[in-house]
Amino acid sequence: MVARNVGGVAELLEGGKLGRLVEAEDPGAFSAALADAVADPPAPAERAAWSRSVIRRFGIAGMAAGVRRVYEEELGFPPHLAAS
Repeated sequence: MVARNVGGVAELLEGGKLGRLVEAEDPGAFSAALADAVADPPAPAERAAWSRSVIRRFGIAGMAAGVRRVYEEELGFPPHLAAS
């Protein structure tokens, strides 16, 4: 995967571990990265592993677990025990 390093893309690609990040202002680097990706694509198993990693972190279950973790770390108790 090749993506421009804008917004939350770096987090989604784990800082470049799950794909190649290029600066948004550098179209030449983006073109070169695309050419590299086409010339040497990752194996299907590697692409599948990348997809599973992203789904674990950014799917509904992963996002819910992250919110719960914030409640537990910052407030010291699970959200379902919070006073209304």
